[in-house]
Amino acid sequence: MDSMRSACLLFSCFAVSSFPCRAESEKLPSLRAGWSTWLDEIASLDRPPRIPLAKPSSREAKPGPPSMPGKWSASVNITKWNGTHAKGFIQFPTARNLTKLASNRVEKRMVLAVHVKYPFAPAELLGTPGEWLNITHYTTDTISSFQAHDNNALIMDKPGGGIFSDMFEFLPHAEDGGEVVSEGQRLRRWYIQQDGGLTEILIDDSGLHVHLSVDTGNGTKTTWAFADFTAGDDLPDLWVGFDEEELLKPMVCPMPQDMSTINVTMYIFHPADNFNISGQDIADPLGDSLFTCMDMLSPDPSDIDHDYAWITKWEVELLPRWGQYQNCNGYPSKCHGANDFWVGREVPMYLGGNLSSRQCGPVDPQMGSWWSLPVGG
Repeated sequence: MDSMRSACLLFSCFAVSSFPCRAESEKLPSLRAGWSTWLDEIASLDRPPRIPLAKPSSREAKPGPPSMPGKWSASVNITKWNGTHAKGFIQFPTARNLTKLASNRVEKRMVLAVHVKYPFAPAELLGTPGEWLNITHYTTDTISSFQAHDNNALIMDKPGGGIFSDMFEFLPHAEDGGEVVSEGQRLRRWYIQQDGGLTEILIDDSGLHVHLSVDTGNGTKTTWAFADFTAGDDLPDLWVGFDEEELLKPMVCPMPQDMSTINVTMYIFHPADNFNISGQDIADPLGDSLFTCMDMLSPDPSDIDHDYAWITKWEVELLPRWGQYQNCNGYPSKCHGANDFWVGREVPMYLGGNLSSRQCGPVDPQMGSWWSLPVGG
């Protein structure tokens, strides 16, 4: 492993020679390997607001289960424990870069926005908005999707509804766990145990949600620590331009003048002895060296790379009419994006330019290309 990491460092700086090689303390989620796990987890959850304590109804003057407004927004730090380690998506304290989260129970919609700086970028993007990753996850009652910069990818659609879920619907049934001290604060604990799992929330004297955790009972625990909370606000500006029709019918590049197929050399980092590349993401030498080295140099590659072990080279015959890049992970694969026919194309990490130029324009000489190979194509 160490020798492979060293080789990746050398190869990465060679292959992307115009990049300034620099160290960053901020973690970057692996877009090709860890994305779907994170998105699937977020897609099934909502986030907390202010909780005013109910008036006591017994002689013991114990507070009843907390209540909450139906519309709220907050800044939040999300951390996931998986067996023996903890991994934070964006760690405190990052001030203006905290994940933004908002929910509207009446309109049945939730939005989560992430703004994080890349640990690397082409020289011309340094010091500009282009070296920041902007991800917004949208949930309505019929659609779950994410937007990476301006690439809008469908995760799930359910025309009959039922996708949105208020994550605090457990509160009316929660038990009073009494007062606890957490990080020097005296808080009240409310919890519910079900099917071997434990869900609990800690609140302060003002009734503000400060900490929520969900332990599935099978070795996975996720926590949400809130930095602020605003009742009555669901970040409506983030919904401007949201278009369900665009999600279901993503852009396809114009038909090439020459309708002949071409052969393209592609590389893929994958588990040993698994050679099914349909429904997978694949890349040119620049794009795959970026992905492979980013994956191997991450703090815990085994957590996100599905036991990737081999890099193989492929010659793929295709018609160069590019569709939306699908984010595909896992064996068997699970892809995000409604394009299930055309070979998808994107600049690695969605860096630089707008969607049309990244998907349909010339290959970026500094970044290369990422492709997706739809099962239906």
